[in-house]
Amino acid sequence: MGTRSIILTCMGTRGDVQPFCALGQTLKKRGWSVTMAAPAEFQEFVGSFEGLEFADIGRSVQKEVMETPEGMAMRTAGSLKVFSAARAFFNEGLLGSWFQSVLALCQYLQPTVLVLSSFVQLCGAGLIPDLLGLRTRVLLVHTIPMDLTSEFACPTAGWGLGARRGLGCLNSLSWVAGQKLVVERIYLPVAQRLADAAAARLHVPALRLDARFGCEGRTTLYVYSPSVLPKPADWGPQLHVVGAVFAPAHFTIRPDVAARLARKQSVAVSRRATLKRAADPQAGGAAPGAALSRALSIPTPAEMAGEGPSDEDSPGSGRGITTAVARVTGHGNSDALAGAGASSSSLASSTLPSPALEALDPGTGLPLGLQRYLDDAAAARVPVVYFGLGSMLATAFDGDRIEEILGQVKVTVCQLARSGTPLRAVIHTTPGAAAGGAPGAPFHMLTQPVDHGTLLPQCALAVHHGGAGTLHSVLLAGKPSIAIPCIPMTDQRFWAELLIRHRVAPGPLLQISAFSAARLNKLLVKALGNLEEYTANAERLARRIYAEDGAGRAADLIEAEIS
Repeated sequence: MGTRSIILTCMGTRGDVQPFCALGQTLKKRGWSVTMAAPAEFQEFVGSFEGLEFADIGRSVQKEVMETPEGMAMRTAGSLKVFSAARAFFNEGLLGSWFQSVLALCQYLQPTVLVLSSFVQLCGAGLIPDLLGLRTRVLLVHTIPMDLTSEFACPTAGWGLGARRGLGCLNSLSWVAGQKLVVERIYLPVAQRLADAAAARLHVPALRLDARFGCEGRTTLYVYSPSVLPKPADWGPQLHVVGAVFAPAHFTIRPDVAARLARKQSVAVSRRATLKRAADPQAGGAAPGAALSRALSIPTPAEMAGEGPSDEDSPGSGRGITTAVARVTGHGNSDALAGAGASSSSLASSTLPSPALEALDPGTGLPLGLQRYLDDAAAARVPVVYFGLGSMLATAFDGDRIEEILGQVKVTVCQLARSGTPLRAVIHTTPGAAAGGAPGAPFHMLTQPVDHGTLLPQCALAVHHGGAGTLHSVLLAGKPSIAIPCIPMTDQRFWAELLIRHRVAPGPLLQISAFSAARLNKLLVKALGNLEEYTANAERLARRIYAEDGAGRAADLIEAEIS
């Protein structure tokens, strides 16, 4: 177990888990014993980071949203029912699975440090070392702002960035309202019951939770870039915005690809008059399917010049920890977990496993058909737009809505290409859909997880949902964005508005509830028409983010806690 051991707890999508894996790898290189406590579907992904032990933390928020009646109610609840839906979803069974897993892990490992992520903090796990009589230090690590400030609104309030200076009281109000209406009425009562039950089982005095879930005054690390969102002036010294925490790409980029990416390529964009015509498509009022059929029938391979056809426990395995936790908690069967999880390629898709994965390019780790498509576009000096709503597609929408959204994306791409705009597109869809593209179509359908680190540098623009993980991946690649928030009352609108403020994304903000081919068309026209400016701004941010060394600074602060 080593002289210094740490448990990193995380919950959410792959974009939420990845920073904790990168932090764990940094600590491992400094001699720490690192255990990653995450949902079972991430076991293979965590295993792709050398030296990290894996433990099942319990029920997955993402799977619960997708697969349970309470999750369905959360996805479909209107503004008047969202509170009752959230209270039913974040129940004692869900939060209790996290609490019991952390309790079992702390009993088994007696770690030097316990790190709680945003969701896991809300189950009351901050009290566990005290309940067990351990000297374990508890720290918080968040991927989004979680502490009150007057400088911007609570990201999960759905207000975006909130009021500008001079009306900071409104921003503070959003934090207070969230604390009183959500935290203290939904999470706190459940967490207190879990803590009381644990105290009774352990035959120790019960401990009372405060509004900070036993974590008042704890060192808190925010793993996003201060160049994107600086630390507010009204935050205390125990709160640190350390920078983005990321891992190197899983694959080494092929030398010819790396050389091409290193060159400054001027992307020719059609005249503004052409773009203006493209912004007013004739097919805008037609049904998406009919417009798509017409659009696909117009381009020919000759017109789409340059496009090619798409054709028992071993050390370090984590199974010993998983088995031990399973004995205590009753979940996390290690044999079942051994085959669970998604591809180890990071970040760019749903965590659902793909039924059939395409062979990978040995130089980039991308599917062979996709890499050929990107190579052909680069040879033709045509910009590639990546459309990836990530895990939001399968998490937030049913099959019909997914088909409708992707159909509108295809319509938009085909209309722009038909108007004469040099353009290719990679459209990330859900596993099981048809991969590749029809002959002559200006898009390639991607159905399996890929690494953002090797895909995004080969694209000119990314359209995504605005999650913190994806946002930082796009900025690290030095690419502009169009962020389309998919789920209300989350941080997606907050980050999307920040991108517009930094002039690395065009406005106005487009949310998925108002999504249409015509609106997407206008944003793409604006982004491509100002691509040089947006790219220069994104590259400046990328240089700053790399210089921040978020993983190193986070590790320094963790080690300072025990020095």
